[in-house]
Amino acid sequence: DGPDINQLEHIFSEYKPKLYITNSILNNPTSYNISSSIMYKVLNLLNKHNVYLLEDDVYSHLDNRSLRYATLDQFEKVFYVTGVSKVLGANWRVGFLCTPKHFLEPILRQKMLSNMSSTELTERTVYKIWIDSHYKKHIESMKIKLARKHTQLKLALNKIGIEYPEQSNMGIFIWINTELDTTKMAIEASKDNWVLAPGYLFSPNNTYSTYLRLNVTRTTDEFIQWLYQYRLDNMKG
Repeated sequence: DGPDINQLEHIFSEYKPKLYITNSILNNPTSYNISSSIMYKVLNLLNKHNVYLLEDDVYSHLDNRSLRYATLDQFEKVFYVTGVSKVLGANWRVGFLCTPKHFLEPILRQKMLSNMSSTELTERTVYKIWIDSHYKKHIESMKIKLARKHTQLKLALNKIGIEYPEQSNMGIFIWINTELDTTKMAIEASKDNWVLAPGYLFSPNNTYSTYLRLNVTRTTDEFIQWLYQYRLDNMKG
């Protein structure tokens, strides 16, 4: 339900970072949410060690009820970022940033001077979409489709002996334990034209992992059958 607080404090003490970047709601790759109790403890550490936090909430549109760091902190130590690329389309690279007040001017200046700015036309278009009632209907439709996909995938995984992670929320991804080395699995899958996201990709040390990230919207019956056969061929005993 969130980071290991003791380990996080050790990192803050040992390395003295300036910024902690986290994906608190519908985490990628797990679709887990951080609990409010852990959030309070993290915020206490931020103040104790004078560290800022950037809350990457790109899936905010799919879960607007869970508590955020930004809500608790009121932008004392937290930067809050979200966007629309996950719900409107990958090419819509427009978002917004909420920041502690004393960072506002330098961030605006940097945005104007850099070439990272999106066009005003695109920004105004997204703004119009955002405030339109049809946008809310679009999001609700996405949630219904995601819930249906989760239900279907849960049944499919259970049939082939893989446990669906019950702590997952209705995000785009789920994090499953295949009980096999998913790095080797990804190599074998590529030979059959499947592109996988094995667990080591999400480890800072590229460590061995039996976990696999699945995109709920793109996992087909054909892949589930491939996964079933692969496990059948490679499971010991």
